[in-house]
Amino acid sequence: MHSKFDYTRFGILLFPFVLPLPIPMNIKSLALILFAFTLFLNSFKNKVDLKNLIADKIVILFLLLFLLDPILSLIHNKNIYFREYRISFLFLPTLFLINKDLLSLYKHQILRVYVVGVLCYLFYTLIYVIYFYSINPEEFALDYFLKYVTYHFLPYAIHHTYFGIYVCFASAIVIFDKKIYKKLKIILISMFFFSIFILGSKFSILFFVIILPIFI
Repeated sequence: MHSKFDYTRFGILLFPFVLPLPIPMNIKSLALILFAFTLFLNSFKNKVDLKNLIADKIVILFLLLFLLDPILSLIHNKNIYFREYRISFLFLPTLFLINKDLLSLYKHQILRVYVVGVLCYLFYTLIYVIYFYSINPEEFALDYFLKYVTYHFLPYAIHHTYFGIYVCFASAIVIFDKKIYKKLKIILISMFFFSIFILGSKFSILFFVIILPIFI
């Protein structure tokens, strides 16, 4: 007997998995839309206290971010203007708060599929670097040139600054996940540290060094 496909689980877990992957941005946008749509459908199952929701500090903060464009454009250009992507600043936090119980239920799965996504990017990068230097052995280097290679030649590469942030966040998830075995943590943290040291930004290296003592 076939098990029933869990559309809610799929809609919630797809976006954190594809977020760190080297794929076209429109695919990530579709995954985010599916994520938001899944939360939107689930919102009808929850009782919403509008007074508390409107008064929530997070909603107020993102409302101010949403209004930042039209306010600044009105001051500087005397015209009202806003960027469409800022609509998510108003819409998504509200969905998160309404569906906080559902997100809490999937919290560990969300974090773990994100870590898996980061690992997939690392392996993809490693395979490409091996391929690149196999056809260009005279250019082998482990300095800044490697960052240049991965960013400019790797298909759909992520900038090393963002990549470093992704890896730091994945490292923090691994460190604080109590259900991951110690030996596996050591392997994962070692991989993340090496990748950040080679491919990450200076800020990422500094942040990683700060959180590493927590693990030790």
